[in-house]
Amino acid sequence: MDIEEWLGNEPQIRVKKESPPYYLLVHEQMDTDEFVASLRNQAGFESVEPNYIYTKQTTGAVQEPNDEFYQPYQWNLSQIQVKEGWEISSGSEEVIIAVLDTGVDLKHQDIAEKMVEGFNAFDGSSDPTDEHGHGTHVAGISSAITNNVKGIAGVSWRNRIMPIKVLDEKGEGSLFEITSGIRWATDHGAKVINMSLGDTENSPMLYDAIRYAYEHDVMLIAAAGNDNVSQMMYPAGYEEVLAVSAVNPDKTKAEFSNYGSHIDVAAPGESIPSLFPDNHYVYMSGTSMAAPHVSGMAGLIRSVRPDLSNEEVMNLIRHTAEDLGDEGHDSYFGYGLINVAKALEYVQAHREVAFANAERTRELEEPWYLYFFRELFNR
Repeated sequence: MDIEEWLGNEPQIRVKKESPPYYLLVHEQMDTDEFVASLRNQAGFESVEPNYIYTKQTTGAVQEPNDEFYQPYQWNLSQIQVKEGWEISSGSEEVIIAVLDTGVDLKHQDIAEKMVEGFNAFDGSSDPTDEHGHGTHVAGISSAITNNVKGIAGVSWRNRIMPIKVLDEKGEGSLFEITSGIRWATDHGAKVINMSLGDTENSPMLYDAIRYAYEHDVMLIAAAGNDNVSQMMYPAGYEEVLAVSAVNPDKTKAEFSNYGSHIDVAAPGESIPSLFPDNHYVYMSGTSMAAPHVSGMAGLIRSVRPDLSNEEVMNLIRHTAEDLGDEGHDSYFGYGLINVAKALEYVQAHREVAFANAERTRELEEPWYLYFFRELFNR
């Protein structure tokens, strides 16, 4: 029928847009459902529907998250190209990141919903409550709840956290707790283990636990240490572990960050905002803060490509890093600053993840007999 003639008898209805034979109509008083029902009862209309909103179909989140502190304070995420990476993947609940640390505040508003069963290596219980704050901060960097208006955005939106308490209220834990935590996380489904801890002792027992996790295809990441020295810290010093140093907002080496031939990559580690117990948020600095950026990144990669081995993921992170310092691998930044977008773009475009000269031997920085024992033990 003639739309103009019909409108003359409907003073409360107007045409908002038209592209004959379609017309977008608005009623001045009725809500959508009521208006649609009234039109469907009138003669002369072939079809009446609400003006549904359609959205683009991507695997990740393209828009900036709405977390309160993301835009003004989280320089660290823009530095490693996380937002661009989210266009490819925002993670998967199936890929679990274990955080071996002081535990996690299980009730924190910005991470509670992402917890899976955890472990307390001190008493063997399932209560990994954080009595220090370090572990909660580390977990938040890797995988805080994102796009929930509150607090911060995590590197991964969706990967879940397995809290493993191996450090006490003083931030200390023994070899027994660390090795027990590594094995428990491996046996209970962790695909990534973050270890923002370390010591100068090269322990055969620790290496045995590391080998156990590595041989079960767990991706292992550790902080390089905060003494501004080249001495290896363990577990970061092991070949099976990705060693992470720290950089400032200007992409220079953080003053405190350890260095050496064993460094694999660098990540933000200076004044990083994240979670703290009792729904608080604080800044912390250290290679402890740099490591979970890499753990969150590993979680994103394994969410997109669960078929990749831990060694393939390690090589991907190394060889998609932004080269800093001396050309190629160097003692301060390793292969460079991690680049989340570049790594995810690579695995999206390539089925094979192989790089020339991917293998690297770390310089001997330990007594010969420990090296010999470790090599023998490895066999």
